[in-house]
Amino acid sequence: MSRWVASGGAKAAASQGNVVNWIGDSIAPPARTYSGVDAVNGLGVLLTPADFLAWAHLLSSAQIQYGKVAGIGGQRADQMVPRIVADALSHGGQFCGISTGTNDASAGRTPAQHAADIRAMCAAIVAAGQTPILTTGVPNPSGGATNYRLLFDQYRRFTIAYAIQNGWPLVDTYSALVDPATGGYLTAYDSGDGIHPNNAGKRVMGEALVAAMQPYLAPLKVAPAAWDTAAQTANLVPNPLFKVDTNADGVPDSWTKTGTLTVTTGTDAAVKGRWMRIQETASAGFAQVQAPITITGLPGRSIAVSGLFRVVGTTATTLTISTSGAATNLNMRPIAGWTEPTGDWRTFYLQAKVPVGATSMAINFNTNGGATVDAYVAQLGVYDLTAAGL
Repeated sequence: MSRWVASGGAKAAASQGNVVNWIGDSIAPPARTYSGVDAVNGLGVLLTPADFLAWAHLLSSAQIQYGKVAGIGGQRADQMVPRIVADALSHGGQFCGISTGTNDASAGRTPAQHAADIRAMCAAIVAAGQTPILTTGVPNPSGGATNYRLLFDQYRRFTIAYAIQNGWPLVDTYSALVDPATGGYLTAYDSGDGIHPNNAGKRVMGEALVAAMQPYLAPLKVAPAAWDTAAQTANLVPNPLFKVDTNADGVPDSWTKTGTLTVTTGTDAAVKGRWMRIQETASAGFAQVQAPITITGLPGRSIAVSGLFRVVGTTATTLTISTSGAATNLNMRPIAGWTEPTGDWRTFYLQAKVPVGATSMAINFNTNGGATVDAYVAQLGVYDLTAAGL
């Protein structure tokens, strides 16, 4: 499949970070509710198969970071222009992607009208100090306006030229998904309605985003934990490599188990130290494995959480880093209900600010029952970015 990767003016943004915001229609990541805590990303974010940006985060080894997303089904580009600042740009970040065209073509909007809206949104993105990410769209059905596919093709041609002209990342999602024999989706990527991609299609879109963004990405501020000697003080997670299990009960020291989860540890050449495996058959009960995080000095500071995970099939496990005691508490959820067809190890990374007034903090994996759980985690880290000057 073909890939266009523009180069030039946007590269300066890479040194500042890799937080990607997104605005669009139902093809874009769906709008999420963000907590009132001051943070760029991490609050209320679930890295699930729900969208291609989550796939891009994991397929880029967490270099592409989740920002503020604002996909609203049925919207045209002209409806996105007045909301882009509040809905997609207001939390900061370095990049903002745009997904549009499907509903514009269905409504019969002219290429000039659509181009004017793309220009307006890109101007707002640049004015916010961010770099636009443009996409070639997704395959579309032949319904709608009489000249639906012709209009969409004209939109796409403008988008390609405009991204290259300005040196912005261009994501060739269309070429990755289209069946050249029909002009619609390849069957493997069609959700069934001919308009939206399925999970396999979202993964391919994530791959296309990673390919386009690669020249622009900066390294992670904090990598997954790789050591845990007695002298280590930077990592706030106790026993982060799960190497110590004094009573050999399968639950690493400093971690506690509640409910019917089966917890074991083991080794894998792909990870440092040991992994921790959480298993449970479908049940009605709540179960959890948890470790406390020392909160002294953290309220008001920025933190990062990183680590590795893998799942077998679909898992109902949720990884949560949470606080209590504040008016609005932290609720970072990097993993929730992930479906991984290959069972590979994935790196995650999120950052947020610990709320002022928080009195306790913990990292935990839990399930509310009703689904089978089989997940592995390794190399967990929670770090005080403010103390490190980051």
